[in-house]
Amino acid sequence: MNTWVVVVRSGMWFAFSCLEILFFIATHLLHDLLNNFEFPILIWVIVKCLHLQLEDYVALTKTPLEENRS
Repeated sequence: MNTWVVVVRSGMWFAFSCLEILFFIATHLLHDLLNNFEFPILIWVIVKCLHLQLEDYVALTKTPLEENRS
């Protein structure tokens, strides 16, 4: 159980780091990305990272009773 929590938390850290890097790139290159095909890809990656963080949060906050129901 402790190993799973570490994996989930490290996954959340990775997603957060991914967001930090992408926002840094977006703030410095936004004028180029708006006229380029890479901008929709950047938005998709940000949304995917947020979705992974949400899944990890839900997995961490489930009670044993809720786990038995699913």
